[in-house]
Amino acid sequence: MDYFLGIDPARKGFHAWALMDGKKAVYECDKSNTNEGLLKQLEEVRKNFEGDGNRIWVGIDDGHEYLTELLYREGFDRIYQLNSAKLSAYKRINDLSGGKWDALDASVAGEYLVENRRKLKQYRPPTELERQARILAEGMEGIRECRIQAWQRFWAVTDYIAPEMSRLKLNFDANYFTDAMDLLGRCRNMGAKAMLSFCKKRKSGAKPKELEKLLACMKKLEKHGNMELIKLQARNIRGLNEEDKAWEKKARSLLATWEKGMPLFTINRFGPKTGVRFLAYIGEDWREVKVEKLSAYAGAAPVLKGSGTPDRKTARRLRQKGKKPKQERRQHRLACNKSLKTALCLFTLYSMESHPWARESYDSMRARGQKHWEALRNLSIKWLRIMVHIMQNNLVYDADLHSANQRIRKTQPAA
Repeated sequence: MDYFLGIDPARKGFHAWALMDGKKAVYECDKSNTNEGLLKQLEEVRKNFEGDGNRIWVGIDDGHEYLTELLYREGFDRIYQLNSAKLSAYKRINDLSGGKWDALDASVAGEYLVENRRKLKQYRPPTELERQARILAEGMEGIRECRIQAWQRFWAVTDYIAPEMSRLKLNFDANYFTDAMDLLGRCRNMGAKAMLSFCKKRKSGAKPKELEKLLACMKKLEKHGNMELIKLQARNIRGLNEEDKAWEKKARSLLATWEKGMPLFTINRFGPKTGVRFLAYIGEDWREVKVEKLSAYAGAAPVLKGSGTPDRKTARRLRQKGKKPKQERRQHRLACNKSLKTALCLFTLYSMESHPWARESYDSMRARGQKHWEALRNLSIKWLRIMVHIMQNNLVYDADLHSANQRIRKTQPAA
């Protein structure tokens, strides 16, 4: 006999669960404030109901990876992660009470699992390599947020004194700038040539005209009373840059052991920061990965917003009358993996410098009237198709072959 266990882990740490025999509740919904208390209660349920041919199927709201892994370790091997949006839609359609409490959500999760179990994919715990990659990905995401906040604090002070400095676009890549700020006493009497040699030793791509403006801004900052505060903020930014390099070094050494992901690293501009996020959130094995689901998970596929969009016949009739049919509105996807979305967008943005076809594709989309982020998302989907193809077929990315295929596709007549 099959029993279905619906679990609703609330965001405030208050868990509810319900054991269902079909759509009938066997146990009244019980609650627990901690993961340990929940596991003790479920252990009693297993002793009473599992065995002698009886099986327990577990449905848990996705987004609670740690609790799901704890359940798997405790011996619940039939676990399904339920999509929050689909679960809410199911509740709106099947439960007309409009109630919102944890006990009801747990029973709804159990009922949803009863009806859709054959359509769902069973939970697979992450491998040790994926677990280490997630630790690195979370660490690098924390450093990225700290750097953004540090630069915001820096610009909050300097924009009031020297507003022209923010126009130099020195954010994040300007290690020479933080060095110069830290060694301001030494750089006080430097000219543009001396400053240029100072920057070349630190392998920075500084230009002489930028350096002249930078020196003028630094001399203006030096005369102000907030100079000590600015120098401390510059040291903080330099420390975060060094810590970011240390995380990147760890990521590089971890990815060297990812043998299945070697096709990805044949793509120019696909670095360790992007690779460790792909390993952490997509997984080590890509054989069952689909482009449509991956693009939605990575935030590249837009969400259709709008109702009453006419079908083809109605749209043709409206055009014949000289009227314009309604178009479905598209907006960026909020329910996605934010860290993976950031990594994919940055990779796509930098790929246009090294891959001519990517730049041509982006320019053509902008010429058709698409906005910057819309064109970037569409280009990201093209990159995801390439990545899934070379990973599933264990191929080496060939930029010349891809460009040739693009030219052939353009010259082919329309069917």
